[in-house]
Formats: sequence, C-alpha cells, structure tokens
Amino acid sequence: DQKCIYYAAGESTDRLAKLPAAERVLDKGFDILYLTDDVDEFALQMLMEYDGKKFANITKDDLNLESEDEKKAMEQKNADAKGLLDTMKEALGEEVSAVKFSGNLGSHAVCLSAEGYLSMEMEKVLSSMPGGGQGAKAQLVLEINDKHPLAEKLFALLKDDPETLTKYTKILYDQARLISGLDVQNPTALADSIVDMML
Repeated sequence: DQKCIYYAAGESTDRLAKLPAAERVLDKGFDILYLTDDVDEFALQMLMEYDGKKFANITKDDLNLESEDEKKAMEQKNADAKGLLDTMKEALGEEVSAVKFSGNLGSHAVCLSAEGYLSMEMEKVLSSMPGGGQGAKAQLVLEINDKHPLAEKLFALLKDDPETLTKYTKILYDQARLISGLDVQNPTALADSIVDMML
C-alpha cells in the first residue's frame, strides 16, 4: 500500500538509516532504498518511477505520510508561527531558503531537507567534480519537530530573549548539517556556542 518507492542517498547505509526522515518512513512499515554510489540518485532522477510507483527522496520530496487533516494542521501551525520562523530564517540569512515546523522527524529535534530539483547529496557529488558543479546549490530548508520540547523553548526565547534565539538557531542549523552529512562551515564557532550554553 505504499504510494512511492522511498530512497535516501549518502555515504553509507548506516548513516542513512539514522536520518530523522528515515525513522518516520520506517515507523510506517515501509522500506527505504539506500543509495551509496554517486551515480545512483542521478539514475533514479532519470527513471522517475518503477512499476507505476514514483521514486521519493526522503530528504527532499513530499513523502505523503500524512493525512490531509494532518497536512492542514501543519500548514496552520506554520502560519501561526510565522513570527518565530521568519526570525530564525533571518538569523540564518542565505544559508536556508526557509525554516518550518514538520511532523516528519520522528524523535529528532531538527533536520535539513531540500526544495527543488537538486538534493543535498547531488550538490555534494556535483561540487566534487572538476569545475565544482558550477555553483550548483541545493535549496536547504531547516525543519523543526513540532512535537519536540525544543519547539516550546524557541517560542519562549522569541518572547523573552531574541539574542539567545539567534544563537540557538545557528546551533540547530549546524546540528542539522552534521546529521545530513554536510560540513559545518565554522566548527570553532559551533563548539564555542555549545560551551557558552553550558556555562
């Protein structure tokens, strides 16, 4: 009864199985194809479907795991949280195209997804080629688990401590990059921010 053939592309099956989106798909009882060769995802993009079922990248595409009522409720939650999400997007600037709440993260607090044709893994493969992929960039979206206790904390910071909200936003973004297998642009700043929070 699954509507799509779900897949994830990356360096290893072990890492892919630990992605937040993988937890949600597996909890539904569905299988995931783990693609670990550079050419794999490009091949699936060309095939588009198999046996009448479309391929769906768990870190990019609409996975159709929610009912229509759940989708509408999430749209409303994001609309109600516009002030918070816009503030977080502003803190990250051009690093992401959007920040939003999501119900597809299982027990995880945050993750990155990609909008548009180019996935995060495709960007990595293209940038490793001669010419660096000619500046090809995935449009990243920072997703926040709406059911995680972190969500309430972010709303409280928006009201009481916007400066700390900016720090949290940058830490969450770096954490999401690490989860996705992407480099953190400034590991020293991340480490310093975490130590500041511990003091």
